[in-house]
Amino acid sequence: MTKQNTNSQPLNRHVLHLAAVLIQCLDEDLQDIVGCTASGFIRVENGKNYLYTCWHVVTGFDPSNIQTTNELPNRKYIKVLMQNYQAEVEGISIIGGNRAFTLPLYDFDFDPPMPLWHQEIFDVDCLALNEINLRVPKFYDVIKIELPSDILFSAYQVIYDNQLYLISGSDPLVTVGDKVYVVGFPYGYSFSGLDKPEAITLTRFISSPGANVHVPMLLDSIGAPGMSGAPVFVERNDKIQLFGIYLGSIYPDFSTLRNSANIRPTDLGKVNNLSMVFLNDNSWPLIPQFNYLEH
Repeated sequence: MTKQNTNSQPLNRHVLHLAAVLIQCLDEDLQDIVGCTASGFIRVENGKNYLYTCWHVVTGFDPSNIQTTNELPNRKYIKVLMQNYQAEVEGISIIGGNRAFTLPLYDFDFDPPMPLWHQEIFDVDCLALNEINLRVPKFYDVIKIELPSDILFSAYQVIYDNQLYLISGSDPLVTVGDKVYVVGFPYGYSFSGLDKPEAITLTRFISSPGANVHVPMLLDSIGAPGMSGAPVFVERNDKIQLFGIYLGSIYPDFSTLRNSANIRPTDLGKVNNLSMVFLNDNSWPLIPQFNYLEH
């Protein structure tokens, strides 16, 4: 069995294309849902690997503008695509080709099915979604899913604690004018093709103050559909560090507005600043199992 490399490597622009994964949403029959692609990243926490992406990616609902219909969400699984981690040879990661693994989003032993992801415990009342065991996050359009321990990764494919942007007294906040890197898969596109998934890196600038970490920060321009869930990096002291997650444009990626003539090229992107979350996970409590409804 190949041993996972647990030695973190310095992040630089040359390896950022390995720091994101491509996500394809699947229906109950494990079939691709056309147009439902997104991005994500993997973080190591207490020796376990977690996939991070957006809440709206796995549910299909914009948490800031819930629009419910008589149809239940058809996103039941996700397929994660990335480059294949093959082996460590004299401390060098051998990465190439592709691999994909499928994760269920729900525990189907419950009725209605129970989400398997973690999210913040603070939520906004929404009876229609609460009845199907969904909770609308109040502050963070973010979820994480624990990955099976037998899925191994190169150190270049995961984010470690020393690669996070953690706010301290001497460090400046991420603020207006700072350059950031958004790393993901626009429209599900890989510049080397899906036989070798490699993310696209976009350069953007912070366009709004970040005084309140609960409020998404704005970027000077949008990414593209499929970039939701992408990791966002900032450069500090010659180091590239993860500080947030890309949420999409100021209009949700999946809204009808995006397909209308009202969309302007001056749309702003938005990002959740996760630096305080990474500094102290207690500031964003996560529940290990959704047990707020009896079954």
